[in-house]
Order: sequence, then structure tokens, then C-alpha cells
Amino acid sequence: MAENLGEVMEKKVADEKFGEVLESGLLDSTEIESAIEQTESILMFSIFEKKAIILGNKRKVIYPKSEIIPKEFRFMVYSTDKVQELLNLGGEKFTLVEIRKKVITLSNGNFTLEFGLGCPPFCP
Repeated sequence: MAENLGEVMEKKVADEKFGEVLESGLLDSTEIESAIEQTESILMFSIFEKKAIILGNKRKVIYPKSEIIPKEFRFMVYSTDKVQELLNLGGEKFTLVEIRKKVITLSNGNFTLEFGLGCPPFCP
């Protein structure tokens, strides 16, 4: 069900499709790789109170562990294989969680991940 959630594209294509980044949060790519190991098949990303947040299955907070997230707060759900593909293609030490007008994207190097599903309502 959660396989292949997301599509990696060149950053310039994402900028044309989804518009400018309104807010962004920085994550160390090793934190994301660690998060992949802590969940079944998906990761969720957003920015909450000016901090990049990573959730796993059933909205379990993975990073930073101490955060308490309201259940109605919106995240973007991506399959872990697509997140790993972004990290591999981008190859950079840091990854950006980006809030745009209608979507939440992840960018690493010259690549961006989008076409995930919003949670809520889709919260595996």
C-alpha cells in the first residue's frame, strides 16, 4: 500500500511545478537514514514550530524524539525507498524539508522528492 509513494525529480522541475519554498527546515541526511531503519515502509515529514520533524508508521515521532505533534497537524508521507533514492541521487550531507504553497517537498542536492500523500487523511 505504501510502496512507491513519491517521485524524485530535478530540483528545477520541482520549483517550476510547485512554486517557491515558503519555509524550510534542515535535516542531517544521516538522521534520515537512521529514521529509515526505525520504521516499516514509510516516513512522514513536515515543519512544526520551525523545526523539521520526521514521523514513522502510525505517526510515531522519530526525530526529534521529544516532540509532541497534534494529530491534525499535516505531514507528507513518502515510502522509505523513495526517500533513500533522493539521498542517493542528491548525495549531500543535509536535506531540506520544504513547505510550498500546496505541498511539502524534500530536497537534497539538485533533486527533490514530491508526490507523496498527505497525513491526514492517509496515515499508515
